[in-house]
Amino acid sequence: MFVCRTEIHVSCKYFYKDMNYILICVAIVAGIVIIKKITGCLLRAVISAVLLLVLGYLYYASCR
Repeated sequence: MFVCRTEIHVSCKYFYKDMNYILICVAIVAGIVIIKKITGCLLRAVISAVLLLVLGYLYYASCR
């Protein structure tokens, strides 16, 4: 009886350890996806701002 309880306790211990590992892996993947989406939007916003500045400068320079 004692051996059976020990085996169940040990298997639960490893299950929770594996579950923690799985949650950490999911968190890392979710973090990478979120960061890629944010940097993608940021990169698009920066490129759009630079293009608008260049077009504004060209418009201003041609009208002078």
